Amino acid sequence: MEIEIVSAFPIRARPDVVWEYLDDPRAHGAWLGTNQKTVLTSPEPVRGGSTFQVITEAGNLKRMEEGEILLHRPHEEIVVRVQQSAGKYTDTRYLLTPHGDITHLDCTVAFFGRGGVTVWFMGLIARPLFRHSLVRLRKVAEGT
Repeated sequence: MEIEIVSAFPIRARPDVVWEYLDDPRAHGAWLGTNQKTVLTSPEPVRGGSTFQVITEAGNLKRMEEGEILLHRPHEEIVVRVQQSAGKYTDTRYLLTPHGDITHLDCTVAFFGRGGVTVWFMGLIARPLFRHSLVRLRKVAEGT
């Protein structure tokens, strides 16, 4: 692993509400805020081992990435791996801890297979983008 980004904060919603936005990769577009479509490529329901494709389009650029749910513990934890290219992938872990009607969300994203200037650039750019997407997740889950 070349770089890891960690973020944690409370969400004013029960874990089952937050889970709705994390459980199925097809729901991630509601809070990621990107021009992406996610297609499940394995049978329903979503569980550990489920696979999916992420298709991102921006202008004339179209990128397709393969993903897999590595760990799926409903209403508690999910780990997702997205393969960007040969040897380059990202693992993202979401851990939900209930505190009454508030859910404490711990998130870790780890980038693998990158080096040099790419690591520096990702540290500079990826941190605020990751944090911003999690703030959007909080707003969607809280209904604000």
